[in-house]
Amino acid sequence: MKKCVILSFAGLLLLSACKFGTEKKLSTEEVIKEAGKMQGINAGAGNFDFEVPAGWQRLDTTITGLKMTFIFAPNVNENFRANANVLSQSMNGMSADKFFNENVTAMSNNMPQFVMIEKGEKEVGGLHGYFLHYSAFTSGRPLEQELYLIPGKGIAYLLTCTSLKGHMDKDKAGFDQIVSSFKIH
Repeated sequence: MKKCVILSFAGLLLLSACKFGTEKKLSTEEVIKEAGKMQGINAGAGNFDFEVPAGWQRLDTTITGLKMTFIFAPNVNENFRANANVLSQSMNGMSADKFFNENVTAMSNNMPQFVMIEKGEKEVGGLHGYFLHYSAFTSGRPLEQELYLIPGKGIAYLLTCTSLKGHMDKDKAGFDQIVSSFKIH
């Protein structure tokens, strides 16, 4: 399971790559380990909910200090399950706009073959949020991802929907149900 987990959220953890204070590119495992030590990580853990699509599986877990929620699609394509995941982190007094834009820049600088497809503001579960649709290689796999940042009470809730590149349309209905039903307590 660890390999599947790493593939599913490695790109998201690069959101905070600019916070690691190093010029050295980190491996996925190093990013996970460092992210678990970041100030304000897990600030909103357990303070959100969403609908799980029929047939999908929810998993709440902690990996190297990161409290995460995964939602796995029922089907496996090319040895990969489409999934969504949620992490939370304090914005440490930064505006949501600045937090989002600085982290998108960090992702574009650190993710192999990062290609931004679309970026903007979007309502998520009735809340104002930001989104980034992009593709990149994570652990050698071409992935397509939609990242949503939903700010609430100084916390960034980071919801990432991940498919194999070219499969996003097939997984979209499940992702849309998760995104549209996302609520902060």
